[in-house]
Amino acid sequence: MSWRRAGLGVAAAALLASGSAYGQAGVGEPYELVRSLQALQDQVARGNTSAQARQRVLIGQIAEQFSKTDPAKWKDPRNLRAAAVFVFSGGSAQFLKNVAQEAEPKDVEGKLIKAALALSKGNRDEAGKQLLAVDARMLDVTIAGHVAYVQAELAAEKEPAKAIAYLDDARLLAPGTLIEEAALRRQAALVSATGDLVRHLDVAAKYLRRFPHSTYAGGFLQSLAVQMVATADASKPDDLQKVDQLVDALSRAHQSEASVIMAKAALDTGKLDMAQHAAERGLKLAHAASADEMRMRVYLAASLVAGDELEKGVALLDDVDRAKLSGEDLSLLESAAAVAAQVRSPIGSAGALTGMPAAAEGTRESAPPPALARARDAIAQVDQLLSGSR
Repeated sequence: MSWRRAGLGVAAAALLASGSAYGQAGVGEPYELVRSLQALQDQVARGNTSAQARQRVLIGQIAEQFSKTDPAKWKDPRNLRAAAVFVFSGGSAQFLKNVAQEAEPKDVEGKLIKAALALSKGNRDEAGKQLLAVDARMLDVTIAGHVAYVQAELAAEKEPAKAIAYLDDARLLAPGTLIEEAALRRQAALVSATGDLVRHLDVAAKYLRRFPHSTYAGGFLQSLAVQMVATADASKPDDLQKVDQLVDALSRAHQSEASVIMAKAALDTGKLDMAQHAAERGLKLAHAASADEMRMRVYLAASLVAGDELEKGVALLDDVDRAKLSGEDLSLLESAAAVAAQVRSPIGSAGALTGMPAAAEGTRESAPPPALARARDAIAQVDQLLSGSR
């Protein structure tokens, strides 16, 4: 059991029992207050939504308290380290003007404080110069993972491979905490950018296994689904199998959500095979005659109409209960129906298709997915050419 779970969670809860509780606890050492903040943040990784709101309040209260802290307390290395981590956590850096003079420039604490000051001023190069010279694995366990995470952020733009390695350190140095949760989320995004589907799905699976209840899990699932569409090649059975294995590991509700996101993202990027695969999967998960089933019918129909299975797509569109669709999905249905009608119409009978239907009345107008737009434009060009030659 980590130090954050052994007693400090209780201390943080007591500290935050009411909005005024913190003001009554001003006697705490800075490092104790930062540990209490970290304990609260770890509750966020376990799905405590109220902790997410309370941490913002606590950060403000700690910043106020730090501005009043006896300067002599900043001579304690534990408090210096805590001061840097507090700023790395998004806390105000105004109090650091009272701290920097107490830190020896050549010491680890001096480098941390300088890095925190540089980051507060937006100077990432200077922050990197100071912080990347620190070996997080040699630091106190209470701050090691956090420092490794910030090192990863500083390296990510220019050296993504090094950033991924720093995130591995962050995960190992702070298991079960919000740092590990955030490191896995960040790692998934960085690995996805490399195009390594196998490693990307491996990191994603670790996240979903370790932090399924995190308050950030919903956003992670959404970004993951979009990244899978961008990375996986639906024409490769192995890619589809790997994607399906990951989705199969989710709860039924999350499987359905992932299928919806993937189908829509695939349509938006013109990946019809992936859109069809995701929509067919989502259709199997949806309850009969539900709004989810109608939505997945529209996504599947759109992928078929824009592809090579027009009649199958039209049959699906005809079987959709429009009353159960949102405005955006209804607009997609109308766009797909317009493309289908143009394909079916006699060549040149209506001229080129110059526009797609607007969104349903009372809803926000939205452009058709690129897949349908391309299908429309191709039909229009052929129509125009044949009409002119005739």
